[in-house]
Amino acid sequence: MTGTASGKKLESTADDNVFVFFSDHGAAGLIAFPSDTMHKAEFQKMFDTMHEKNMYKKLTFYLETCESGSMFEGMSTPGVYGLSAASPSESSWGTYCGADAMVDGKSVGSCLGDLFSVSWMEDSDAVDITSESLSDQFGTVKTATSKSAVMQWGDLTFQDDKVSEYQGADTSASNAAKTEGNAISYSARQVDLKQAYDNYIHAEAGAARVAAGEELQAVISEQIAVEQAYENFLHIVYPEQSDKRQAARDNKEPANQYDCETAARKSFVENGKFNSFTGFSLQFQQRVVNVCADLAKTGMNIDVAEAAKQACNGATLV
Repeated sequence: MTGTASGKKLESTADDNVFVFFSDHGAAGLIAFPSDTMHKAEFQKMFDTMHEKNMYKKLTFYLETCESGSMFEGMSTPGVYGLSAASPSESSWGTYCGADAMVDGKSVGSCLGDLFSVSWMEDSDAVDITSESLSDQFGTVKTATSKSAVMQWGDLTFQDDKVSEYQGADTSASNAAKTEGNAISYSARQVDLKQAYDNYIHAEAGAARVAAGEELQAVISEQIAVEQAYENFLHIVYPEQSDKRQAARDNKEPANQYDCETAARKSFVENGKFNSFTGFSLQFQQRVVNVCADLAKTGMNIDVAEAAKQACNGATLV
């Protein structure tokens, strides 16, 4: 792996329990990295490969992204248990945002954590995880994560295992006080805009406020560009079918059309005059998923990559 990433790799065996926690942006059938994405099909193939190579005894995966449940839909790999921060069709939430995002008396200009992530970490700190089961932690975290629906996935046959069998246990640590759940939280889809607005209204008068205002305008302009491009896309694919366009906005189809979905996504990334990896931008991947599902059902011959390219280059709405 040297030269590819950090050089580190997982060398677990069939005798090992594995715990993975991943947090970033997400979309319908996608999880995001700073400059790339992984499709649901690739995600689940990873588990199949690990199973075939005997890389775990049992594996637990906690996933913190918007629409994180969509990554686990249809997963059948033995010995893999997953928790998603949200259902397949909803945002996850940042927490300790706005006025709560203070370190040493200064605003960090972002959220300090994610609601699901903070909930399971605080639970693991506050209780004896050598006696708490995976099922117990799921119940606690599901209740604490009040803004989205935490869900269980995969192999549920070992949810009575203790959390410490996967996360380890620091027996020297004292129990931490748990948060009451009233911290300021923002939808991950809205966090950039809300944070820019907070920065603007709290900026000191003068150059700092002008700069914050320009930042707010830039966020708004980019989000308009994103929405315009995806609206253009729907009008190019369905030029005279307003009902189809509305269905593409509203439906929650599962991400099962890998080639179509990844082709359209790649084209938006390459041609879009906006950052395709923000939480706001990624929510529109559901429209791509819906279009691809419809094309698969109807047999329509549409080049979605070309349609996305035209949409990003300013094809006008009709």
